[in-house]
Amino acid sequence: MPNDLLSVSNIKSTSSNSSKLYTSSSQDTITMTQITHTQEIPEGLDKKKVPLPPDEKLPFFKKVFIKPIVLFSRLKTFFLGIIGALIGFGAALLFFPENAGLFAVFFITIFLAPFIQKQINYNELILGRTETLQKKGVSLVNLKVVQGKFSFKEFYRNNKPIIRTYLHFFLGVFLVVMILIISCPPEFSAQLFGQQGWEQNLMPSKEMGFEGQAKFPIFKGIILNNFSVLLVSFILAAIFPLGAILMIVWNGVYWGVVFSQYGLFYSMQYGTTLLAIFIPLLLSIALHTIIEIISYFYAAISGNLLSVGISKEKGNPDRLMEIIKYCLILLGISLVFLIIGGFAEVYVFDILQNFFFSFL
Repeated sequence: MPNDLLSVSNIKSTSSNSSKLYTSSSQDTITMTQITHTQEIPEGLDKKKVPLPPDEKLPFFKKVFIKPIVLFSRLKTFFLGIIGALIGFGAALLFFPENAGLFAVFFITIFLAPFIQKQINYNELILGRTETLQKKGVSLVNLKVVQGKFSFKEFYRNNKPIIRTYLHFFLGVFLVVMILIISCPPEFSAQLFGQQGWEQNLMPSKEMGFEGQAKFPIFKGIILNNFSVLLVSFILAAIFPLGAILMIVWNGVYWGVVFSQYGLFYSMQYGTTLLAIFIPLLLSIALHTIIEIISYFYAAISGNLLSVGISKEKGNPDRLMEIIKYCLILLGISLVFLIIGGFAEVYVFDILQNFFFSFL
């Protein structure tokens, strides 16, 4: 039986408390479907004789213990990003104090790489082999060969976990860098981040943005600059196994340095508290920064997926061609995000900045 014709389906609903396993096979496919649901208690039946679901038995336990556990599991990669950044900077300062900033990026990348590569391998495995069916409250995820089809819904579902992981790693590194810059003397930060965005002669101005300037040339320049970053992200991820996570870590450090130094110097120059400047500054730059970062994420995923696909599917040209097409779609979507992010930076940032800084 060919390897690409394996099909596994999971169905969940809320109509009975039984669980059954159904399997069917043919010459071309094997399908395994699990149906799980809960049955309502018939009217007039003694409720004491029927085992109640955990949600009804232990509502307090669920609220106090279960929900925080679920929340933590969803934010696990965010905490991993924080831990990886702390370990990376600690090791770099211990072993390479003269170039701690650069070596910290290397150590953080090594720490986080296994979690990214696992997700990339999974995405390559399921690419083009899944579809989601929903009817009357029943959700079915079916693994099978889906040829000649592209669904944005399936695209979003397949890539949502890895985009969330990338974003959590980015935010974890960003947060650690921000805390380091806030808590350490500027001289220490200048030495640590001298090659990652720190400006020795930075003079913060209250007149930020592009108001009163010809915006289209600026927009064009930003798009070209960001496209070069996107291209580097794709190439690095395609030729270097750790290229994708390296770009995420580097951007997390860079943006953490730029944001934190500007806020710190602004507060010292104009006599405002750090919190008073950080909140409006963060709210002003968050929109275009996140959109642009997501565009780099998609480019890195495309390169990494292409690399894994070439190495694993060399003997299956049809499957390899499907992966190449999918990677091109990823690149196209990354370009769309890039253009939207550049537009937001040039044409929307001034509006947000004027609004949020009006409260200072």
